[in-house]
Amino acid sequence: MEYIDIFALNDIIYKINYVRKEEICLSNKKEHKDNNDYTEETIVINTPYDDAFRTMIQDCQKLLIPLINLVFKKHYSSEAEIDLHHNEYFIQIKGVAEKKNITDSFFTIDGDTYIFECQSTADDTMIVRIFEYAFFRTLQTAVIVSNDTLKTTFPHMVVLYLRSDKNIPDQIKHIISFPEGDFVTHAEIIKIKDYSLADIFEKKLYFLLPFFAFNHENKLAKYDTDPEQLEDLKREYQKMLYQLEQARVAGEIRQIDVNTIMTMAKQVLDNLALKYDNVKKGVDSIMGGKVLEYEGKTIFQEGINEANTRVAKDMLVESFPLAMIAKISKLSEEVITGLANSIGVAVVR
Repeated sequence: MEYIDIFALNDIIYKINYVRKEEICLSNKKEHKDNNDYTEETIVINTPYDDAFRTMIQDCQKLLIPLINLVFKKHYSSEAEIDLHHNEYFIQIKGVAEKKNITDSFFTIDGDTYIFECQSTADDTMIVRIFEYAFFRTLQTAVIVSNDTLKTTFPHMVVLYLRSDKNIPDQIKHIISFPEGDFVTHAEIIKIKDYSLADIFEKKLYFLLPFFAFNHENKLAKYDTDPEQLEDLKREYQKMLYQLEQARVAGEIRQIDVNTIMTMAKQVLDNLALKYDNVKKGVDSIMGGKVLEYEGKTIFQEGINEANTRVAKDMLVESFPLAMIAKISKLSEEVITGLANSIGVAVVR
């Protein structure tokens, strides 16, 4: 375990969050005083929406690429390398016990680092917390270039708001004042309410689909009592399933992506509709059976194909003969030649 002992800025940031989190703990303890699973050490309270977000990050990494490209005006290819990083750190500060902080996600795309946070409600601490996470990541990746030079790289920052109102900005701005002058950095904001189902599919923002139900949250009571409006909601989910299948057939997403999206979308809606039995039953009639149909053979074959593709690429880089690569990877020579072109290496015959 590595401890970080740094200057006053960190002290201020941490103690602000420490006090706020302790307030959350006290509130939570009061609300759940009869719940035996509550402990004094509980600080971070995960929601089903946090779990859905982290599942998407973990299991559907490639779906991040179109979203990041759109938000940051990047041009990563669909084959860009994505690496997930450890998302917790320990800090120790005078007068405050050691605490562990957990961010929603740290990941790197082709060498560029991102911090991606998910918020289900407006939170006035986010402007501080996102900077805190970025700041510690900067320290963790700092490089001593020489005995008089330290190089630090600040990550890109983005927050996904599942619920938002006029008070949620389009960007969070941090102004850092140095003796040499001010430096401004930004955290980008994504608001689910800004994206219709048509927008999501047109822009291939499949990562957002599990959270699309938040756009219907204010209408759930009406759906529950009005059969016609409930049918409209069911048709929207039918359309989502149909378009997901079309994207899978087109090779834009994998079967496992479809299953994860469907499972997480159902989890999110079930939790939003806890008080609305008709809504839950109606959507379950569309998605319930589908979520259970994991199409194991398809997923298994996709895994085999991905493994064979990785083997073929590695062998191409090491200049193995084409015939040997085809024999070991079980891929056709035409496919292997296409892979060689995609990674810019010559085929050895």
